[in-house]
Order: sequence, then structure tokens, then C-alpha cells
Amino acid sequence: RRQTLFFHSVLPMFSPTASVRSSCRRWMETVPPLEDGLDLTATASSLRSGHNPSFYNFKRSVAIDSSALNSFASEITDSILANKSLDVTEWDADGWHYTGAHHFGGVAVAIECAVENKRKSEFKELMRMERVALYILAMDAINFCFWPLSGVGGVDGSIKEKNGLEYEHLAIALRKLAEMDDATDNIYVTNHPNIIAASSYELSPSKLAAMTPNKLQSLLQPHFPPSTSSQSYELPNIQRRCELLKELGDGLMRNHDGSALSMISKANRSADALVRIILDSFPGFRDYVDTSDIPNTTSGWETATSSPTVIHFYKRAQIAVADIWAALGRCQPEFTPFADSESPYKQL
Repeated sequence: RRQTLFFHSVLPMFSPTASVRSSCRRWMETVPPLEDGLDLTATASSLRSGHNPSFYNFKRSVAIDSSALNSFASEITDSILANKSLDVTEWDADGWHYTGAHHFGGVAVAIECAVENKRKSEFKELMRMERVALYILAMDAINFCFWPLSGVGGVDGSIKEKNGLEYEHLAIALRKLAEMDDATDNIYVTNHPNIIAASSYELSPSKLAAMTPNKLQSLLQPHFPPSTSSQSYELPNIQRRCELLKELGDGLMRNHDGSALSMISKANRSADALVRIILDSFPGFRDYVDTSDIPNTTSGWETATSSPTVIHFYKRAQIAVADIWAALGRCQPEFTPFADSESPYKQL
């Protein structure tokens, strides 16, 4: 409890989700639309090369469809009024994700531990939730760039026509890693009140912190579809993804006693607060653009949270919180979800 209060006491008044909405709206209202016939490829090339660095010389290529937005809002309202609740897709409706449903749970050997007087079934459920939360954080930390690309090199060194890897392949591969020790009768020994995943768990903070590119590829590749002569199934940007997983493991151990549930509890059932905690704990989730500093975004994090020239996105952080709510929120009914990661698709 003291730790939770301390964490919140040092947080400035910054709302990530409100900043996403306000900064993107400001951008849409300030920057003129793209003219018909403008070469987007040339514009992007100019931006990368550093030519004409003034951000406002570029035009936006999207617009908000107010009628679609109003229709979407009405659809949500009608659904709530008709069903007395918001109908949402089940966390594992497609069978891609880890649920911990078959996790044995292990035996808790607690020393001065808050769980020592709890029934075994309660400990098992808390451990299941911890493992699912770690799966979600690991998955969303590397949940980017699945576009099929031409000329991707295959495992055998040949050139494939395209990379067929998609989100579901990564989700399933990570699920299979998470399930590897589901049936293990682990013995947990802990000297503090938090639930900590066993070191045998492939997505435990200690294992993530020690991850290497070769190790990550050796863990995931066997669970991807086999490559063919014309199509590859390989995870791109393996070095960057490894860095993000290492950062996740280090951040959990350094800031949250190695416990994902401990981190979640500090948000006090607020989705917006949990997004902020994720952003503060793991820099790799901080996707924003400082429009005063294109093409090189050098503004520090503390500056970014208060700068009027920054456009905030935080897509993966918001998706992570939405996933946590979908997987675990029914265990905490007061946990507040938000629509930011879905709304843009209805607005464009």
C-alpha cells in the first residue's frame, strides 16, 4: 500500500489517453489536408533525408468523418441501452491467446507472505492472472510491423516473395511458450507480498531481461508456420523486439518487484493510469512525435508529456491495457476500459 501511494505521489498530472485525443484533434484542425496528386513516396523520402524539416510544410492524409463518428457513438449507446452492457469480444474468441486455463498452479511456500493464509485455489488464480498479464505485456511490447514485404530472406538464405507472418502467428507462438510449464508442479518461495511467476515460465521478468536475439528466434520460430519456396514466416526486426522484451523484464523487476499484478494494482482500476504507468516503466511503449523537431525526435519523456508540439499515440500501451481488461477485467469489474484503440478505425 505504501509503495502504491508513493508511486502515484510522484506522477505529474498527465493523462495519456486525453493527450492522444487532444493532440491528434489539434493536428487535424491545424494542418491542411493533402492535395490530390501529391506524391506520398517523395514526401516520405524528403522527411527521412532531413530535407525541409518544418513539420507544418507537410499535409495530413487522413480526415475525421464526423457522421461515422456520430454513428459509432450511437451504436455503442444503443447497445448499452438494449443489453444493459457493452457487448465485447471475448479475450480468446479465436483461440490465439494464452488464458492459463490449464495452469497447474503449483504449491506456495510462503515466508512472511500475504498469500500464506489463502486457500490454494486463490493462490492458483492469482498465479494464473500473473502469467496471463506477463503474456499480454510481452505480446504487446513486440506487437508491431507484420506487413508482408517482398524480397524477405528465408531461413535457408533464399529470397521469398513475401513474409506471411501476421499478428495471430506471434500471439499463438507466445501462447505456446507460456503453456510450456503449465503442468509443472512449481514450488514458489517468496519473501514479499507480491505474486511472482516461477523462473521456469518463459515470459517471467528474469527470463525476459536475459533475452538475446538468437534465443528469441529459437523460442518463436518453431511455432511459426513452416516457410515455403515462395513465402517466409519470420519475425522481422528481431534485434529491436529483443531490446523491448529485455526492457520489459528489467522494468518489472526494477519498478514493480517483478510482478505484473503489482504494477496493475498501482493504477487503482483506472485504464488511463495504467497506460501512464506502462509509459513511465517501459520507454519502448512511448510512441509520440514532436512536431517542432522533425525529422529527429529528441525531446525527452518529461518534456514530451507537457509539450504543446507533441502528438501522442501510445497505441501499443493502450492495446495492452485493453487486453488486460479483456483477459482479467471481469475479475475486477470496476476496471475502466476505453475505446481509443478502436475509435480511430471508425473515424477515418
